[in-house]
Amino acid sequence: APDAVHTTPAADNFYYEPVVPEPYLAGWTGALRVERSGQHTFRLQGAGTVEMAIDGSRVALKPAGAGSRTHKLPLEAGEHQIRIEYRSPAPPSEFRVLWAPPDQPLAPIPLDRLTPDWERLFRIVE
Repeated sequence: APDAVHTTPAADNFYYEPVVPEPYLAGWTGALRVERSGQHTFRLQGAGTVEMAIDGSRVALKPAGAGSRTHKLPLEAGEHQIRIEYRSPAPPSEFRVLWAPPDQPLAPIPLDRLTPDWERLFRIVE
């Protein structure tokens, strides 16, 4: 089990020290602040499986071995609960979640739009 962890507000930026061997599951839970209602685009990419849920419903999945996956989702302005789960079966462990509000290009979710759930930042599951 890790004895130290570096936590950042972003869902796709973390590391463990000492390194946790694969396979493992990492989860990030928090809130996404949407400024404008409309069709939002999300792209999941990376090694392993990446799954995203918004407001308690799974809305996007990129299975292990598959290429990046793009998903469109209508969202109302306001705060939405978001959860990202990443399953790493083997090295390399890496993933990205890109987001595009209406009429915008895909890019990493800006940190000022994310608020982590401070009570769920780090937990080891046996």
